Amino acid sequence: MVIPSAYPTIYKPRSHPPNSHHFISLKSLEPSISGPIVFQPKPNPVQSTSPSTSRARDNPIQLKMSPIALITGSNQGIGRATAEALAINHGFHVLITSRNLAAGEAVASSLRAKGHKATAIQLDLTSESSIKAAVAFVEQEFGALDVLINNAGILIDVQKDLSPWELYTRTFTTNVVGPGVLTELLVPLLRKAPSGLPRIIFVTSAMGSLHYATDKSLPWYGIDYKVYDASKAAVNMLMLNFARVLEEGNGKGKVNAVCPGYVNTNLTRFDENGVSVEMGARRVVEVAVAGEEGPNRTFSNASGELPW
Repeated sequence: MVIPSAYPTIYKPRSHPPNSHHFISLKSLEPSISGPIVFQPKPNPVQSTSPSTSRARDNPIQLKMSPIALITGSNQGIGRATAEALAINHGFHVLITSRNLAAGEAVASSLRAKGHKATAIQLDLTSESSIKAAVAFVEQEFGALDVLINNAGILIDVQKDLSPWELYTRTFTTNVVGPGVLTELLVPLLRKAPSGLPRIIFVTSAMGSLHYATDKSLPWYGIDYKVYDASKAAVNMLMLNFARVLEEGNGKGKVNAVCPGYVNTNLTRFDENGVSVEMGARRVVEVAVAGEEGPNRTFSNASGELPW
């Protein structure tokens, strides 16, 4: 089967900015454009695949017993670490979403091989049709969702060959518009959460803090990432508004924004000064599994709440 190739440019970092544990950033980026992606899995009696999804045929009763979490951008980095922690340590059925289905299926199949529940779904946050298809699949196959983690995002401010229009459009489409539309369409399924407590997490950055943006003592104050910063401030506002939306339903739900910190990923060219992806995912997982007494409407990192 052929997976649609209308994916945005994938950027690979060459160097990193001054160290700060509050944010994920990069000095310069090198674009590389991938062509059409063809996924032709070998026949497997346990696995069923389609152009947009791949899944194990689990026992329906078992599926109902496991809380379901969808994590965007979970084929690598913090998203993958989050999905693995939820599946392995907390018994979640994780929905691994990625633009490249084959990459997502590699993660999902590795989890299934270890006895955990995982399903790969193709999802391109820059495509309305891709978002709608992913939501339709979740509704058809599961009928509800317990946790949504909006993890995927880009930082391309230093890509100087982009026009201002391209820079703003690409950044906000991936970081704000896509997650906003996905969350909007998944709210009905979240309200049906079998756990009775729907949870939404927006992975954000301390660079989206208006308070920090005025603090000249911070090491990143002079770094010109205004488009990325603005997108993360917008993400924080999405979080607050979706908390209101869930409250207008049955009054239940937890919606929070989490900054993973400065993490050793491909975005920072695996900078040794960054924390591991497992450490970066820790606060995300903590909030995702929190119960009735868990946080709501917060903006935090591993050290605690951050100033708006």
